[in-house]
Amino acid sequence: MKFKLDENLGKSAVLAFEANGHDTSSIHRQKMEGADDLHVFDICRAEGRTLITLDLDFANPLTFDPRNSAGVAVLRLSRNPSPSGLLEAIHICLTHSRLAQSTTPSGSFAPTESGFGHPPT
Repeated sequence: MKFKLDENLGKSAVLAFEANGHDTSSIHRQKMEGADDLHVFDICRAEGRTLITLDLDFANPLTFDPRNSAGVAVLRLSRNPSPSGLLEAIHICLTHSRLAQSTTPSGSFAPTESGFGHPPT
């Protein structure tokens, strides 16, 4: 699957996606730090990439319609997550992407009402 990681996710997150065989890009690699959210969404759509982010603004489907993109996954974490808490959320996301690849022809996935899991405590 093709992913773009937002600037609020670090190098270890990118490496985790790559280690799981995903075509992974990041805002940092493309030198897009500080870019407008709509611009980031449009770039992801043009590249056919699912955006992975901590930015709750992307959770608004009226602004960022997931039907018009490869998807958006907003990771919900505790207020001050530890690095291990962030990596746990990344691994939950990767688990769901593997399940989606094996069950959907397009290989896309989207959060459901139950989400990707609960924020670490």
